[in-house]
Amino acid sequence: MERIHTLKKDEILKQQFDYYGISHLVADVKFSVTHGQTIYEQMNKFDSALKRKVKGIYFSLDVQEKLEFIEEISFGPQKLNIELLTKFESETEKTILKLLCLGANLKHEDNVVERFQPAKITISYEGKIDTAYTFLNSTLKPKYHMRPWGLKKNSKEIGYFLFADCLKMLTKTISKNTLIQFAENQVEYIRYKIAEYYSQRSITMNVTILPEDDRFAGMVKQEIYKNKLPFINCESSLVDNYYTYEDFSLQKNEDIPHILCTKQGKEIIIPRFIRSMVIARTKAERLLEEQSTYAKAFQDKKQVSGKVKSVMENNDFLTHYGKVELDNDVDLVRFNSLELEFNDLKNKIYIPKASDYSFRIRKLGQHRAAGLHYSSFCATIIDIEHPNAYIHELGHQIDHTMIRNKILSESLDFLGIIEIYEKLTEERAKHLPKEDPFIQTWNGTTKYNRSYYFQPTEIFARAYELYISKCLQIESSFLKENYDSPVYPSDKTFLKIIESYFNDLFVNFVLKPLEESSHNTAEETELNTLKVKKYDYTNSEQIYLF
Repeated sequence: MERIHTLKKDEILKQQFDYYGISHLVADVKFSVTHGQTIYEQMNKFDSALKRKVKGIYFSLDVQEKLEFIEEISFGPQKLNIELLTKFESETEKTILKLLCLGANLKHEDNVVERFQPAKITISYEGKIDTAYTFLNSTLKPKYHMRPWGLKKNSKEIGYFLFADCLKMLTKTISKNTLIQFAENQVEYIRYKIAEYYSQRSITMNVTILPEDDRFAGMVKQEIYKNKLPFINCESSLVDNYYTYEDFSLQKNEDIPHILCTKQGKEIIIPRFIRSMVIARTKAERLLEEQSTYAKAFQDKKQVSGKVKSVMENNDFLTHYGKVELDNDVDLVRFNSLELEFNDLKNKIYIPKASDYSFRIRKLGQHRAAGLHYSSFCATIIDIEHPNAYIHELGHQIDHTMIRNKILSESLDFLGIIEIYEKLTEERAKHLPKEDPFIQTWNGTTKYNRSYYFQPTEIFARAYELYISKCLQIESSFLKENYDSPVYPSDKTFLKIIESYFNDLFVNFVLKPLEESSHNTAEETELNTLKVKKYDYTNSEQIYLF
């Protein structure tokens, strides 16, 4: 269960951003990127949105609050130090103030110090220190930012001075420090992506491809095998130094991780950063929605009839759930048939025993959903007219509860499935006509668009459905009748990969034959394991999908 400490939206956002190693300072920065944008276009979108947010916050603060804000954003290697300027008596000081007024397009210099608060700003970054002049309460012209300026009448005598637009400098500082902080928390992901690069190159070229440095090459191979990535390991080999050991080990160039100093490194970090922000925001919104809609799902509940209440208190779903709730309109005869199917299903697949979870069959029309999973409230719910949503919601339940304090869909073990799923789904969607209703929703801004289907937890639940229906060849009222939608790719290699993943996941939960299990205690039966054939896709003949 995900513990809820607060219901304040901004606090929940901050908690989620902290969880993903992203500074809470950017938690409420809203922006969107479109499919196919470059990493530089994505960062420009982020920086523009961040600048708007900083502007809205910063200029509403008093001077002391501004200084505290600047100190707070200096949490990373780029640090800002402010010295307030109050006296302008010497020619140099008067020249700086004059240039500041010109840069801020101020025609009158009366009360400039009190109104606009001139300051000297010291910027330290990458082992360098720059000193510039700025107004804390006003922006400067774009051409003034981080450029030296002087007056014709005295520049030869006193020189030129560097100026900085405070708003731009604040935005740049938050952006850099946030990205660096995030990168430093991505060691495992960086190593995975570098290993994946050499894996894909070797498969594409059908020859061993590794870095020239033997030590680095050995580490890459180890990472490839650890993550079960496909690889060509033969006597002939080619050298590829696209990545370096410094990238792999996240060594620093001054205070900056080396991975952020190169284009190839940014290609790893920036998409991950942008996507993590989207996931963090989506999860926060989902948590908030759970708080507001959970009660609605059960409000105005009719008095439960005696027959329904009796079935709720004595049914076979209680073998795996702590509570079962039924709507009064549930057909109890058909529900009994579902119980029989459930008993059959739990002897074929692993269904976790969750005494802290409730299983509910309700009317979910107002939610426009066939099923719901509320991790905060430990509830798995299916609509009264859609028992076929159960396996999907069970997938969400497993995703959030299989390993304590870990969401399976966000682990590196599942990352390869996410990447293949996205490629296959995009490919299928691309071949549909523009007028197709699916494409209009897919490319739209409503809930069930591309972003929704590419949430890791949604990919996990759909992969789990395919595993049960396509890989294990199980037919049940708890499954959809067909999986022809583009969001259910049926590529044979993909199915083998998800089969391998879920087989490995459930290997410690094997079900013995019924005649044997009848002699086991409940605890022993829970620890038995499903006898499944493992599939090592590193040797697949069809692995060229990668």
